[in-house]
Amino acid sequence: MIVNCSRPTRHSALFADECILMARFLTGMVFCPRQRHMSDTHLRATILIVDDNEQNCLVLHLLLTDAGFENLIIARNGQEALAEVARQVPDLILLDVMMPVLNGYEATQQIRANYPDQYIPIILLSALEDPQERMKGIQVGANDFVSKPFDKGELLARIDSVLERKRILDE
Repeated sequence: MIVNCSRPTRHSALFADECILMARFLTGMVFCPRQRHMSDTHLRATILIVDDNEQNCLVLHLLLTDAGFENLIIARNGQEALAEVARQVPDLILLDVMMPVLNGYEATQQIRANYPDQYIPIILLSALEDPQERMKGIQVGANDFVSKPFDKGELLARIDSVLERKRILDE
């Protein structure tokens, strides 16, 4: 599912409103107004959010739209993520580890194998806090690993960092 927040359609506007209401209700999170600390180039980045938990997708969608990101794609598992990457290579992938069909580790390995010449940053998100799991994520090709529940500021800083690295490498 693609949600482009810059040009709302009837469907995407409804989905965005549902995201905001549901995420705030389910999590009790209150986000501050959009913070434009990232460059406009970063905010125009296409970000693929991959998580089988709808609540997690909603929270990430809300966080990113509140931060000013406009081009968000949502996939519910690793297999859907691979299909979305084949359709349109994103600038960044936020990928849950524990998912049915194809987990985050396997999806990362396949993305790296299918796109060896492209720099596609992948940040793994997981409730797994075991250092071995974090190490495994980096070994299969992830650029970073963030534990859930995540700190909003830390996640946005990591996103900014990998997008800046991508901008430099793409030049």
